[in-house]
Amino acid sequence: MVALGFAAFENVKYVYSYGFATGIVRAVTAVPGHAIFGVFMGYFYGYAKLSDYWGRDDDRKAYLALSVVVPVLMHGCYDFLAFTQESDSRFTLLFYAYLVALYVFGIRRVNRSSRDDRRVTRETVFDYFRRMQYPMPPQYRDRNDDFWR
Repeated sequence: MVALGFAAFENVKYVYSYGFATGIVRAVTAVPGHAIFGVFMGYFYGYAKLSDYWGRDDDRKAYLALSVVVPVLMHGCYDFLAFTQESDSRFTLLFYAYLVALYVFGIRRVNRSSRDDRRVTRETVFDYFRRMQYPMPPQYRDRNDDFWR
């Protein structure tokens, strides 16, 4: 949501600076691009939260860093290709290939993550622990069954 809000603000700024036609182009390139950047931010942030849950502080820090660094690099590459293609038309094809790759990879990431999505209940939590062959996290080992009801 934050990525889309930022994209909307950025688009308004560009429309005032460069005109309505720029807004139309950015609506089909920048807005979906920011949504995909947000997907990657959320993906790595989710793993940071999971690492924190498991008490893996080094992994948590690495995933938190990736949740910022990866979208920033992806946005930087987008900006570089977008601004370079304005002055050198040879970069236009590369810019659109980058957009297609972003969309395909981002949609695949969302589909893969949502495929295993299900309601969190006592049974699904314990099933997850068994499937992943993880021991029960230490903060939940001594709790009784009433915790999950």
